[in-house]
Formats: sequence, structure tokens, C-alpha cells
Amino acid sequence: MNPVLAIVGRPNVGKSTLFNRITRSRNALVADRPGITRDRQYGLARHAGRLFHLIDTGGLGENEHDSQQVADLMEEQSLLAIKEADIVLWLVDGRAALSAVDETLATMLRPLSRQIYLVVNKTEGMDTDIARVEFHGLGMGNPWPISASPTGTTAVRETVCQTFDAPALPLPRSRMSTPASSRPVRNATGTPP
Repeated sequence: MNPVLAIVGRPNVGKSTLFNRITRSRNALVADRPGITRDRQYGLARHAGRLFHLIDTGGLGENEHDSQQVADLMEEQSLLAIKEADIVLWLVDGRAALSAVDETLATMLRPLSRQIYLVVNKTEGMDTDIARVEFHGLGMGNPWPISASPTGTTAVRETVCQTFDAPALPLPRSRMSTPASSRPVRNATGTPP
């Protein structure tokens, strides 16, 4: 079974942009307005021969743009993604100051038995050390400064892939370019026979 990686964080920190960047798709809706993503969005990604599932989530912790009921449902979907995940990428906005919501999310995420990477997004044009220093106080390890389009995402993918137990898989460049007769046959468990 391929590892699962969930992207979580407050609204409008760049989760869907990062999802699209890692999956090399445009499957997640992106807009400069919070609350666009409300449900879990699944994608398949590959890096350095490793295949993994990626989950994009709605925003956690802020509900000023939605009814309380919608905000609660979005949070429920994000929590389900965290439970499904082997690894969690927690995105924060490097241009925004550390907030009480970030502190609350750190308290919620810290006790989970998951590998959690704190990723400081939107750091383009900033001194990355300054961008991440404020988030060090969350106690989630060394924050990764990135810009979801595209600075720093390769280093995050490489580090995350190193933590996967899954073996590297040689994959065809495209299913369309590989004749059906040469594709590996899979049994009901999804593994080659």
C-alpha cells in the first residue's frame, strides 16, 4: 500500500496550490479567497520513483467566512485526512504573524502519532530564516520555508519520501504511453502477484 500524506492548515495558506504542485495537476481549486476547499481532495504523486497518495484539505481553525455548521464539517474532513495519513504537512503562512489559531493547531497536532512537518509557505522574496523563526516556537521541529509555486517544494518532497517505508517503484512515464500488455498485473490487494 502506498503511503498517505495529508496537507493541513488554516484557510488560504496555500494547501491546494501545494497539492497541485506535488501532484503535477490542477485538480484542486485555487483562489485568493479562503474557504474554497471544503472536502478532502485525493491525488496520486510520485517523487524519486516513490508513489504516494496526497490529501488536500479545507482550512482548520477559522470560520469567519462560513457558517459554523460548514466550518465544523470542514474541520471534520481535515481530521479524517489526518487520521488517514502516515505523514502530515502542516502549512502556515510566512507572511502572516503567528496566531492563536496556530497555537491551538499545534496543541491539537503535537500528540498525534504521525510524522508532522511544519512548512512555512509564501516565503518568496523573504529572508527564509526570518520567515520561519516565529514558527519555531510552536515546538514542531525545524520549519521548512517554501513557496508552493515553486521554491523549496523539491526539498520537502525528498525529505518526506525518505521517511516512507515504501520501496522505490519504477513507474512508466504515462499509462497512455505504456501498452496494456506490458503493465504490471495487480491482484485484489493492489500488489503485484
